[in-house]
Amino acid sequence: MSDLIQKLRSTEADYVDKLEQLFEDAFSEKKYKNYAKYIVEITDKLEGAYGITNYQFFQLAMLNLSQYQFERILSGHIAEPEKTTHTVKSICENPYLLFEEYKSVEANISESTGLSKV
Repeated sequence: MSDLIQKLRSTEADYVDKLEQLFEDAFSEKKYKNYAKYIVEITDKLEGAYGITNYQFFQLAMLNLSQYQFERILSGHIAEPEKTTHTVKSICENPYLLFEEYKSVEANISESTGLSKV
């Protein structure tokens, strides 16, 4: 996917808009057809596994989250790192839940990586 983003950035005036267009119709542009199957897989996963739209995914992607934090959101572990407390869809519908209810993990775990601090 990073290859697609780099290609869009170098060839499109508004690469974010073009990316949104491709997520709406992955086969709409021949010059990006090599990426279409990956876009369809991502879209299917977003809708099937998480019940969110492409637009909701882009909203989440705009937040400055570490991979570990994003994984916690996908697993629903917001208020408690080991227990599912929210769905991805509920977070997308109300992103303030992250501000209001997100609890950091224990002090010996790095929030940015999810690894033990040494």
